[in-house]
This record gives sequence, C-alpha cells and structure tokens, in this order.
Amino acid sequence: MATAPAQSQTNVSIGPTIGLNVSTAPYSERRTYTTTYTTGLEAGVVASINQGHFALQPALLISQKGFGINDNYTDDSYGQVTIIATKATYRLNYLALPLNLAYTQLEDGQGLQAFVGAFAGLLLGGDYSSGTSYSVRTPHSATGGYSNVSGNVAGGDYFSNSVGDKTYYSRRYDFGVQGGLGYRQGQLQMQLGYSLSLRNLGADYKFGNGSTAPGPSYRNRAFNLSLAYLFATAR
Repeated sequence: MATAPAQSQTNVSIGPTIGLNVSTAPYSERRTYTTTYTTGLEAGVVASINQGHFALQPALLISQKGFGINDNYTDDSYGQVTIIATKATYRLNYLALPLNLAYTQLEDGQGLQAFVGAFAGLLLGGDYSSGTSYSVRTPHSATGGYSNVSGNVAGGDYFSNSVGDKTYYSRRYDFGVQGGLGYRQGQLQMQLGYSLSLRNLGADYKFGNGSTAPGPSYRNRAFNLSLAYLFATAR
C-alpha cells in the first residue's frame, strides 16, 4: 500500500523587533545636491508564517528615515563668483507596513534566509534643520551671508504659501521594494536589508492664484539591521 507524501507543517510565530536604519535620499531641485546618510530607529511587531522552505513575513513598524545635505555649489557666470554652501538634516517618521517572502535554509524556518518584498509607509511627521551660507565676489566687491531655518515635517502634496510657515512638507504616502539576508536561530531572527522607495516624496509649490510649480525630488533609500524575538503561536 502506497504511503501518502508528508505534508509540510505551517508554523506561525510573532514577536517584537527593533532595528537601526541608515538612510539617505538623492535630492534635486533645479540641480542635484550632495546628500549624506542619517541614522534612525525602527521598532514594532513582526510575524513569520512558515511552510516548508518559504516564510511570509508581515510587520507593523515605526520607522525613522531621512537624509542629510552637505553641498557646495559654485557659479562663475555673469562676471562674478557665487559660492553657496548648504548643510541640512531631514528626519522623517513613518508607520511602515512591510511584507516579505523569505526562502529559508531549513524547512522549519531556521538557519539562513533570503527575502524580497515590498513596503508601504504613512508619514507621521518629523523635523528638519537647514543652514545656507553664500558669498558673491566680483573684481571690485565681495558680499556674503548666512541663514538658518528649522521646524517640523508634515505630510502634504504642496508647500504652504502662508507667510511665516516654516513647516517642511513631504508627500504623506510612500511605497517601495526591499530585499536582504537573515538568519534565525531558535526564537531569535536577525535580518540585514535594503529598501528603495519608488515614489517621489517631494511636495510641489502652490501659489495664491492656484498655479503650481514642481518642488524638490527625493526618494528614500535605507539599509536596515533588525533583531526580532519570535514566539510560536500556532503549528
């Protein structure tokens, strides 16, 4: 009498996760700026639904991303030399919903794993600080100055045209793709991943007469290292 093939068991586990984001965002507005990386925390809950060598891994996270600008620009047109130096930091806080599909080394989800997936993010807020210095030199004179502005980051498709509003607006919804490698030993799971936003997050300008103009363009990019402790809930 033939024996029926064994069925892979479905194992479900869930638990807290905490991690570190190292993120940036290539930034342009009329020209491309030199950007730098910022660091932020990520924490929340992750689950693993494993059957055989495959595991579905949804999560709900508070994720801090952002970018820095450290840029020097020189323009020597019109018989004068203009030098503009910009240093800025933007921190963006998201409610993130990643969903990964992992291939695991062992059928019970243990060992090495490689994963790919997608994520959606809702901007909760943030803060920024930006300083700009400039100097203008001609054969007969030289002038210069410095300005600094800081404030909160809020979700919106357009910058405010209200006088004195220092809020920096970024598009509220983000989405993209991600992938990486991980390792699970018992209830501990460590993952190293990279995520890439597919949406331009820069808000546009809107004027009092209703007309609009393109604003800055940037997309989140982040390396992430996370550690989760997973409790078995079903088999």
